[in-house]
Amino acid sequence: MNILHAHTPALDNESFNNNLIQDMYRRHPNLRKALEVNNKATNLASIIDYIIDNIGNNITLDQLEMVSGKSKFDICRLFNQVYNITPMRWIWRVRITLAKEIIHISPNWSLTDICYACGFSSLPHFSRCFTKTYKIPPLKYRKSVFSDKERPRTMNNMSFDIIFGKQRHIFSRAVLLDNIQNLCN
Repeated sequence: MNILHAHTPALDNESFNNNLIQDMYRRHPNLRKALEVNNKATNLASIIDYIIDNIGNNITLDQLEMVSGKSKFDICRLFNQVYNITPMRWIWRVRITLAKEIIHISPNWSLTDICYACGFSSLPHFSRCFTKTYKIPPLKYRKSVFSDKERPRTMNNMSFDIIFGKQRHIFSRAVLLDNIQNLCN
């Protein structure tokens, strides 16, 4: 028997790996935090991708739980840590932000169409949320945006394709990224 093995307690792979990781954390104290942040970002990215891809549908915590593999509690805690709000409030803000963008690029859409396209269940609820967020009702907002312009009489197919076509996720992500600060406040 080798003299080295005679005096060294047998370590299985799991114990060895745990000891190695603990030693790395002691030597590099910021490593643990960086890995935790990266893990949170990865978990959050899959949830946000699902939300954006399904923004026009009813989204529940149960669905987010299935998509992410995290518990509802973990999802809520993650959103509170990152955005300081609940996931459902965050979805609500994304929907309002998207609605505002749709008003800008599709002046001929009715507010009802915009409301349902963004995932709201009723026009009054959409109107209350929009007014609460932007301090102006959506109809009045649309009138102020297009006061100098004549609204087109027919629906612009390009607007429809941008919002609901094959590249809708690009539009939704662009809206999200352009307004990320608003979503966090």
